[in-house]
Amino acid sequence: ETPWLPLPSHSKTITRLQHLAYYGGKLNFTYKWGPLDEPVRATIEWRELVGYCGALQHDQADFSLVLSPTLGRIKVVQFSRVYSTEALCIMSPKPRPLPQNLQLVKPLSGEVWVLIVCSVLVVGALLWLLQERHITTGSMTLMESLLYTWRIILVSPPNHTPPSVSTKVAGWWLAFCVVMAASYRSSLVAHLTVITLSPAINSFEDLVAQSSLTWGSKPMGGSLYMYFNLSSSPVFQEIFSNFKISSLEEGMEGVLEGHHAFVTNKFLADIVVRARYTNPSGYTPVHISRTDYPVFAGVAWGFRNGAPFRKSLSFMKQRLIEAGLILFWTKEAIVAATDRQKKTGDQKELSSDVIVDSGGQVALKLTHLQGGFYLLGIGCLIACIVCILEILSSRHP
Repeated sequence: ETPWLPLPSHSKTITRLQHLAYYGGKLNFTYKWGPLDEPVRATIEWRELVGYCGALQHDQADFSLVLSPTLGRIKVVQFSRVYSTEALCIMSPKPRPLPQNLQLVKPLSGEVWVLIVCSVLVVGALLWLLQERHITTGSMTLMESLLYTWRIILVSPPNHTPPSVSTKVAGWWLAFCVVMAASYRSSLVAHLTVITLSPAINSFEDLVAQSSLTWGSKPMGGSLYMYFNLSSSPVFQEIFSNFKISSLEEGMEGVLEGHHAFVTNKFLADIVVRARYTNPSGYTPVHISRTDYPVFAGVAWGFRNGAPFRKSLSFMKQRLIEAGLILFWTKEAIVAATDRQKKTGDQKELSSDVIVDSGGQVALKLTHLQGGFYLLGIGCLIACIVCILEILSSRHP
């Protein structure tokens, strides 16, 4: 018999009850649905399973609506056809613009900058050595040779050129500087006009690589706990060892603040983000990972051993899968749950800091060129310090 119980608001539970009502009407059976009064332990070799698996093993229930088939559970529980892959995903802060104060050095990588500085020193020293060998009077000092090569790479070559063999070296250096300057300018234009964003979190590997982020989930149990605890992957073990257990609301607060990532069910993530963390213009500060992680084989119904109706239910489930009804019901339940949460008015107030690419001309602002002003200020400060030192040294020889 079907008890008079209000349907839970969770979309996945509604979908499963839709399955059950359809099966009952087609196979002409009634059912009593409800939670366990107390946990029942199921013994599997040296381990114990607590909950629905224990109830099925001890014939205290005929079937359970949702169980993930695992190697341990198959030994004590029979399963129907897997009908859904309840995958995990990662909810993390949406990629945000990186600070613009280092835009002047970002066009080239660190290795290229090191090679350029080393090249300036080597070519400057080479020019000085050649002049010392071939010119007896009027040759440049070592410091003047270094400044000479530095002026060329800054596209401000001096009017005079070193004589004799040094001219050939300076010519090749000038050609090298022309290529490097053109490459730097083109790359600088791209960096100033296209906003550089922080890397998006699309996998557990990306999450582990981000030292500035913490991660967590709701209290884990059953197959989800075994999924991480029994994994041999070093990445999964690191994820599991650093989990911070919290409620969904607490975890999402950390996501909105930009320092936390929350691991949860894919269906639940879609509902929560659409209903509570998306403003009317469609913007959301939450990023859902592109990589999904199915928990074991998926979700099925568990039956006590010897249940005569298991094959009939599995056959009906196969027909629903082939007809596309399970996928249709799942999408319908997500939309219904999203609309229901929106009507409750429990939507977070979100800022409308949307990154818009107009596709046309971009006017450079102070945020783009702040690195140049920082460089100007540092140069002026160094020049003032050198000037003061020269004045003091001239007064006290």
